[in-house]
Amino acid sequence: MGILDIETIKRGDIEIKGLHTRLVLSQNKLYLLDNINLNLFGGKIRLSGLKGEYLLSPDRYFNFSIKIEDINIGLLPYIKGIFLGYLKADFPKIRYQNKRLITKGRFLINIFGGQVEVTNFFVEDPLSNSRKIGCDIYFDNINLEMLTNNIKIGKMTGIIRGSIKKLEIEYGQPSRFILDIESVKRKGIKQVISVDAIKNLSLLGTGSTGIMAVLRSGLNRFFSEYPYSCIGFSCILENDKFSIRGKIHHGGVEYLIRRSFLRGIDVVNQNPDNEISFKDMQERIKRIFRD
Repeated sequence: MGILDIETIKRGDIEIKGLHTRLVLSQNKLYLLDNINLNLFGGKIRLSGLKGEYLLSPDRYFNFSIKIEDINIGLLPYIKGIFLGYLKADFPKIRYQNKRLITKGRFLINIFGGQVEVTNFFVEDPLSNSRKIGCDIYFDNINLEMLTNNIKIGKMTGIIRGSIKKLEIEYGQPSRFILDIESVKRKGIKQVISVDAIKNLSLLGTGSTGIMAVLRSGLNRFFSEYPYSCIGFSCILENDKFSIRGKIHHGGVEYLIRRSFLRGIDVVNQNPDNEISFKDMQERIKRIFRD
């Protein structure tokens, strides 16, 4: 039996002080006898039950559990001040073996008036710049007005739900995902989309801002926003090929956004079978933010 005392660990803007735990190192095995409790980003993180076996073998592995409470997302690196929300997580079983960390449990994030759930989280080669991160994400009751106040795509109001399945990130860039989004009607919440948002969604879907000719014609030029009845689309990234499909079909036409009954603008997927490289999609996104 021994004692592990660490005065300070620092990586970038993260600094952890005063780690203290009893441990047992015997017969090629390691056990931590005490929980490790950390206060970070306004919340608490508890690591418990750490056990390592076959320490001197290539087959070594570590099992442990982590519980996270009330982490302030606005304090996290790379996110600071961009989003406001809180994160909690409960992973009763985490295993690290062969440079792969896999989990059983979930993250829950309260943000934009709704909730985001992250499951099937894993990391491969976590200490490398080429690390791969993967998970499935489900979101519900997300307030579009709160979301679009933080993301420069144009003002939208309403509620959405959806998922990002089979998400994989390598070298800090998405390499695979299936994104699915649809609007949900809520009593007392207007469904409105601005001209800027219509233009930008059309740009993402077709690479063209041709819809602006419609928005600037006739009476349309006097409106800065329009009501809509529903939003529905899916995006797939696989093998560096990106495609976007509308989920709303009527009269043989595929829509990303459907106008309201009396007034509005339809956003049509003009090339439903079109695939582009993800590099080209990133360029479209850059065009939006440059504008």
